[in-house]
Amino acid sequence: METPEIQSSNTTAWWPSITVAVLTILFGLAALFWPGMTAITLIYLVSIFLVIHGLVRLVGGFFAIGKNRYWWLVSLLGLVGIGVGAFILSNVNLALATFILVLGLALIAQGVLEIAAASTDSENSANESNRTLRWVVGLATILAGILILMQPVVLGTAFIWILGLYALIAGILELIIALEARSTMHSLSV
Repeated sequence: METPEIQSSNTTAWWPSITVAVLTILFGLAALFWPGMTAITLIYLVSIFLVIHGLVRLVGGFFAIGKNRYWWLVSLLGLVGIGVGAFILSNVNLALATFILVLGLALIAQGVLEIAAASTDSENSANESNRTLRWVVGLATILAGILILMQPVVLGTAFIWILGLYALIAGILELIIALEARSTMHSLSV
């Protein structure tokens, strides 16, 4: 039987992923339903989202220390998000083309790290579908980054829709992964 401290740490380790998933879904819906946002508003929204997303990932990585030997990949994802978000916030007057470049490259880097985490985390994955979903999220993130880099500034609405669609799909997949992790942790603690 596990002690209450162990049960508490097992049941709280999934909340950062659910938080990230919900934030990602909400951001995706906002981008899809309000594509007429000005570029400056979009830059602020994406920057704040990236910082919050990064902080939650970073905290989630620290919660995984001792439970997952690849906790540092999750933390690295968080640091990338915080760094890119802070850079964009401190340089709001960037041209939209520079913003698109930075965001596209950040998404590609995040996708590569997500795939690396899914590929190397064989001992801590509850099942193969969890790893597969993490691969899909990583591939979708890379694809979104490439599509964003390919969109000319003239197609600003298309850029916002691609970003919103990516966020909505990735958020739903992240939510499924987080709920599976919560279910697995719950069954292990019983």
